[in-house]
Amino acid sequence: MKWAVDAMLGDVARCMIILGEDVLYRSDYSGVDLARIAREEDRIFLTTSVRRFPNPPDTAYLIIPMSVDSLWDKLRFVKRRFSISFKVENLFSRCILCNTLTTKIFPDKKPAEIPQKVFMEFVLYQCPRCKKIYWKGGHFEHTKKKLLEESILN
Repeated sequence: MKWAVDAMLGDVARCMIILGEDVLYRSDYSGVDLARIAREEDRIFLTTSVRRFPNPPDTAYLIIPMSVDSLWDKLRFVKRRFSISFKVENLFSRCILCNTLTTKIFPDKKPAEIPQKVFMEFVLYQCPRCKKIYWKGGHFEHTKKKLLEESILN
């Protein structure tokens, strides 16, 4: 599934990218513009309210009630509504900055911005678009543990 997420749900957008979902999130887009893009790109539009629209968006959408206030409750709400199964193998598969799928890289020499220990111990992944480099270190295990505890990951 592909998603478009409004500015009021930035925490959900970031977490869904971490979960490997294709998420369009721009805090500088109006809700109307985001709904239009969602329709054009066949994305599901996540919002907290459609009251600001004269008519409901002409695309699939989900209103996450303001009463659903924790990040974990919001993610479970989306997961249940669309019967999504978030998989461990998709965790951190997208660039957190630009939402592009990352690819494994095998550099001949250590990239300047990467610590030597990381270069020696971890597989590196790079965003082909913005060139940011990632690895599955302690943050990966910590995030995976939390997502499992909160019943987000299957």
